[in-house]
Amino acid sequence: ANLAQNEAAPEEPHGDLTLGTLAMPADTNSASESFGGLLMRQMDITSGMSPDNPRGRVATVAVDGFIFDKPVNVGDVVCRYTHVTEVNTTSVKE
Repeated sequence: ANLAQNEAAPEEPHGDLTLGTLAMPADTNSASESFGGLLMRQMDITSGMSPDNPRGRVATVAVDGFIFDKPVNVGDVVCRYTHVTEVNTTSVKE
């Protein structure tokens, strides 16, 4: 891919490919761009599916932040990679 001079190359994903989701019209606003909730939902689903998570069940309690480099449009495939860095008694950190 050709990048503009001021455009950085995309960061390579790390962790295990855990889920790929096709962005559907029900997940989008009037501009056909996905709601951030689609990505949050994927976080919950894939955290419980991660091969590094021995417990299986999770709920997102806090997120340090999201950076949306570009919109997710209808028909785009959104891939979620997981890598658990810490497992505690009542929490899992990705």
